Amino acid sequence: MKVWMVLCLCAVLSACGTEKAYQGADQPSAQQALIIGDPQVTSGVPIKAVIRKVDDHVPGFGMSTIAVLPGRHEVLVDCVMSNHSAVRFPLVIEAQAGRRYVLVAQSTPGNRTCADVRIDER
Repeated sequence: MKVWMVLCLCAVLSACGTEKAYQGADQPSAQQALIIGDPQVTSGVPIKAVIRKVDDHVPGFGMSTIAVLPGRHEVLVDCVMSNHSAVRFPLVIEAQAGRRYVLVAQSTPGNRTCADVRIDER
């Protein structure tokens, strides 16, 4: 039982990290941009935007924040409903250094399916 609890805790904590989607040395936060989706492992959330791919980079399980260098990035996002239905959206982000791009899933009226994923720049 304790092993199971430790594994669950590790999965939850891994969702809090940032994964880089660029080659080379780590860059200071002021020289990179963050693309932020919802963790795959959250439960009880009626709708979420899960990052499936950024350019050619496929994030590790549970990774919800992806660091990129400034420039144009193609992002595949799954809009997932609590009923396990999902709709995939291709997005393009023109990232600027030091900025955060939060992916926000939006449902249709009545919360029956995913309507869109918008990008909130912060």
